[in-house]
Amino acid sequence: MIKTPIPSFVFAAVLALAPTTARAAVIVANTGSVAGTAGQSSSLNFLAAGFISPSVATTITSVDLPLEEGSGAPTVLLSLYSDNGGVPGSPIAALGQQNVNGAATYTFTPAAPVGIGASTSYWLVLECPNCVVGVITNNWGESSGFTLAGLPGANVVLGVGFSADGGTSWDIFDPDRAFVFRVNGDPVTVVAIPTLSGWSLTLLTGLLVLAGVVLVRRRLASG
Repeated sequence: MIKTPIPSFVFAAVLALAPTTARAAVIVANTGSVAGTAGQSSSLNFLAAGFISPSVATTITSVDLPLEEGSGAPTVLLSLYSDNGGVPGSPIAALGQQNVNGAATYTFTPAAPVGIGASTSYWLVLECPNCVVGVITNNWGESSGFTLAGLPGANVVLGVGFSADGGTSWDIFDPDRAFVFRVNGDPVTVVAIPTLSGWSLTLLTGLLVLAGVVLVRRRLASG
């Protein structure tokens, strides 16, 4: 039996299916300096910052927020929400949690990278489960306007999202301000499998015909 090896171009085509990623990119960010804060004084107080994803699909690997403790070193939870007509919609994924103890930039890291679509509106929603009623327990820094950074097509939504009832309803305040945040991750680029042009297909057909002729001649010679 004649064993025909698998051509190397087959392996190349299979490898081309695997996505490649560029590490440590800023997907979208408001890098403006903190000019004020919005606080959480109840476990029912949710804060939200909106953004539009870049024109390529990406995965979120971490989010940086400037937070400061008002009282009690609260635990805060960050989640990614869909958009519902300009306000947060439904939760998509948990992005991590932190204990806020003093003014600093806190990094939230999801258990696994979170994929987001291209050119899509999303919201970062901050919850404070142990915030105390009547006491400003946690503050998220705001900037006057915003300074945009990130991949092409990404944008920041002006306005500060606030819910007083645990995310059931939302209001957008301070249209001239935005929360400061940085979403980090990996832009995903899928390498397209090259297609055969007309002349390449003709050449391949010719090679197959030639291989068939050679095989027939070998069989005749061995017979």
